[in-house]
Amino acid sequence: AIEQDTSLSGLMIELLTNLVEKSDKYADAKRTYLACLAQNTDLGTGGTINWTRESLHDR
Repeated sequence: AIEQDTSLSGLMIELLTNLVEKSDKYADAKRTYLACLAQNTDLGTGGTINWTRESLHDR
C-alpha cells in the first residue's frame, strides 16, 4: 500500500473491484458463448455424420 501511495483500505477496495470486474466479464463471455450454442449453427452436414474417427486420422 505504501509503494502505491494509498491506504490498506484503498488497496483492498481496488483489489475487490478488479475481482468483481473480472467476474462480470467472465459471466458476460459465458452468456455470449451459450447464446451462440443455442443458435443451432448449420455445419453443412445435414444432420448426418458420414465419416469415422479412423478415416479422419488416416495418414
